[in-house]
Amino acid sequence: MEHLKNTENLKYWLALMRTPNMTYRRFASLFEAFGDVKSIFDAAGSLQSFGYPQALVNALKRPDWKGVKQDLLWLESNDLNHFICCTDDLYPRLLSETGSRPLGLFLRGDIGCLSAQQISIVGSRNPTASGKQNAYDFSRHMSEVGLVVTSGLALGIDAMAHRGALDVKSKTIAVTGCSLERVYPASNKRLAAEIIANGGLLVSEYSFGTQPEAKNFPRRNRIISGLSLGTLVIEANVKSGSLITAYQALEQGREVFAIPGSIHNPLSRGCHKIIRDGAKLVETADDILIDLESLAEFNSQKKTVVDSNISDEALRVLDLLDSAPTEVDLIIQRSNFSSETVSNALVELEVEELVEMSHGGFIKL
Repeated sequence: MEHLKNTENLKYWLALMRTPNMTYRRFASLFEAFGDVKSIFDAAGSLQSFGYPQALVNALKRPDWKGVKQDLLWLESNDLNHFICCTDDLYPRLLSETGSRPLGLFLRGDIGCLSAQQISIVGSRNPTASGKQNAYDFSRHMSEVGLVVTSGLALGIDAMAHRGALDVKSKTIAVTGCSLERVYPASNKRLAAEIIANGGLLVSEYSFGTQPEAKNFPRRNRIISGLSLGTLVIEANVKSGSLITAYQALEQGREVFAIPGSIHNPLSRGCHKIIRDGAKLVETADDILIDLESLAEFNSQKKTVVDSNISDEALRVLDLLDSAPTEVDLIIQRSNFSSETVSNALVELEVEELVEMSHGGFIKL
């Protein structure tokens, strides 16, 4: 796995982060074909013949080197500033299991927070007094039992969730919808500074100079849910960013929890909707911890598998399997790996006795 700090390859990753229309799926196919990021840029002239959009090809032909220089200057300006790419072993494992993972993350603070067990707390920017109190109390309790609370640094529920963790001297992670040289909203600058001073972390997929545009925040939400074992929703409108986070968590196979409320409170309707669609109704923090305890144990077991030198490709294939037989063609489709890569991964997993063939497919043991 590659560590990019002070390496020649870093500038190509930063250029990739600035390439429009570069989804993870496209990146994965290019990376498998060319082997490293620099070679993707070197081969840009031939990519259109392989069916890649002209806009993407043009962007790879003319990287934003001026912007990359700004990114490099930001990284060099403070020892707390970092960048990790999706092929780095410091990249958060839970996030790496999501299909729409960011190609890289800009970080400010203690990078070690990424490996902690996390619970995300999200909700309205204009909550009721009881909603604020619930966010604060649930966050304090989660933090006191050793979980890292992750949220979005927004006003309202997000800010109270971060505050609950900070007030018990616990680390908390804030995922932002703009680049990290600025804080949005500006009124949370002191809160962001406290998060870093207390050993927490600010996270963004956005390169230097990215403004806090409305379109960024729904994308930001998939990182919040992707980093976490589960997501707790506290007060949300039916059409809110908090529900986007919750539904993304469900799509990612994560637990979703919601606190119900009065039928006369519009901010309860989003919680009631997500409960109807599969979230777990919770009344106390212990309702969440019972579920998260088993999830944390499972995640710890997967980390043990990592420590036994199983390849990343094999781990990705393992995550796609369950107790029902899955055909090889479906594994190839879901993983976006070549047939050869999937075949080698399955052999590796069979040797470790983690999977076996059953009824024309593979099952996880």
